[in-house]
Amino acid sequence: MQPQSTQRGTRTKEDMFGLIARHDKSTTTVKEFCQLHGLTQGIFYYWQKKYHTENSEPGWLLSHARIMKLQFENDSVFEIRFDQGMGYWTAELPNQDYPFNFTVSRQLQWLNQYAGRITVQGYQNYPTHLFLKYEGL
Repeated sequence: MQPQSTQRGTRTKEDMFGLIARHDKSTTTVKEFCQLHGLTQGIFYYWQKKYHTENSEPGWLLSHARIMKLQFENDSVFEIRFDQGMGYWTAELPNQDYPFNFTVSRQLQWLNQYAGRITVQGYQNYPTHLFLKYEGL
């Protein structure tokens, strides 16, 4: 086992795999996670690739869920989890386009206002459920 040097010392493969597994279950960004655990992002991504290569399951066993995180200039984060993934779905907005020109605060208000009325159609009429999470100021 080759120890890996980090900003805070030396960690083993098991240590690094444990950290990567923890990050996979967390909602923190890579940058925040690395700062919290004294890692550079380069070391994090190196070990993340090794971890997922050694611990990957066949494709048919993997979750189809996907998470999209939108981080705004004021460091607030809006997270959308798609339980059936995004590969086969289309979304219809309530008779208007998304207001990209609005301020961050107004865009979040818009999303909150229309969250229940945005229609998402999944593969072969299976519904895709959206889970929304906002962490902000």
